Amino acid sequence: MDNSSIGFFSRWARRPWYWFWKALEARQYRGREYSLQVPFGRRVHTPWFAKPDGSLFSEALSVAQEGGYVSQSPDRAYLLCRMVQHASLLGGDLAECGVFRGGSAHLMAETLARLGGTGRQLHLFDTFCGVPDFADAKRDYHRAGDYGNTSLDAVQARLAAYGGQCRFHPGVIPESFSGIDLGQRFSLVNVDVDLHPTTLACCHWFWPRLVPGGVMIFNDYGFFPYRNSTRLAVDTFFMKHPEEPIILPSGQAMVIKTNSWSDRGVAGCSC
Repeated sequence: MDNSSIGFFSRWARRPWYWFWKALEARQYRGREYSLQVPFGRRVHTPWFAKPDGSLFSEALSVAQEGGYVSQSPDRAYLLCRMVQHASLLGGDLAECGVFRGGSAHLMAETLARLGGTGRQLHLFDTFCGVPDFADAKRDYHRAGDYGNTSLDAVQARLAAYGGQCRFHPGVIPESFSGIDLGQRFSLVNVDVDLHPTTLACCHWFWPRLVPGGVMIFNDYGFFPYRNSTRLAVDTFFMKHPEEPIILPSGQAMVIKTNSWSDRGVAGCSC
């Protein structure tokens, strides 16, 4: 049995745990401002579980959930919303690589709109037809065609209310980057592409174009199945830079660009 088959069966074997956790979360965590921290047993502040309070996060998440499927767990959605808020204080556009059905893109667009992000664009990169055929299940955990239950038309319809704020770039990364002006700058990039080569391509292309103080979020960095794909790509790239990934208990990692970074050659960057 190869690694991809083992991964398939292990996902099914974990389903009872997922069901148990969802039931526990709904009963003991949802609506609570302070929740039990696993595994330490402390009660900690968890605003992502708190009752809807009219805050930027709760309102933006509610709109995104009303629009359709949102794959992000509440804690991951909370970080993404707060990083959009951070990015709104900087120059440059925002981007998401790996859009799937548009749940997190919807959250980002709604947050940006509520912050008055007129003129800021959210660039969305995806094949919009599933994982590309160069996926290696032994390395990347996913096979070609996974996440294929989406389409460009469906995501465009979901985000139609935001008009020109959302700019779509269908195709395979890094080829789909060709539609962006080489001098374009970014303040936030959410990377959720899962595969090693595409994660590495995102690092090479976006990092030189990130403004000082800008952030790259790597959605699946900390999860065990992605240790040889997302994590390896991120660690390999940032070994050559002074900034290091900040590892979060949500499974995400983020890297904040410092003012010390030299942006020389961005306009002509061929990476």
